[in-house]
Amino acid sequence: MRSLLCLVLCAFCLPPLCVSAQSPLPLTTGMDIHASTRFRPGTYTFAADDKGAIRVTGKGFTLDFKGVELIGKERKGVGLALSHAENITIKNLRVSRFLWGVRLEHCKGVTFIDCTSSFNGDLTPGSVIDESGTQPE
Repeated sequence: MRSLLCLVLCAFCLPPLCVSAQSPLPLTTGMDIHASTRFRPGTYTFAADDKGAIRVTGKGFTLDFKGVELIGKERKGVGLALSHAENITIKNLRVSRFLWGVRLEHCKGVTFIDCTSSFNGDLTPGSVIDESGTQPE
């Protein structure tokens, strides 16, 4: 009986052997993201500033926007802003109607897979970004 009690107590103390899939999170304006995240599908319309409707910093994670459409109001602000981000993968992002659909500052190793940025007020084709981090030329 004593060994059965010990076995039952140990079973409750050990971490589970199977891990459930992460539940998708709804997007909220001004959301700061620092770890792998899957987002709840839907259309999200945000009024954004230059800091970004969604802000990403950190290292070594994946963001999955499958089924998400991120739409800006009045073509102002930034949809997805990455700053000081490294080895980040962005999947399935659809962003439109911001001044800047996606902005990267001081980033390296950022990968975009199956993403679309359209109808933003971005730079015209052929524009060059000044790598000093100041203004576009």
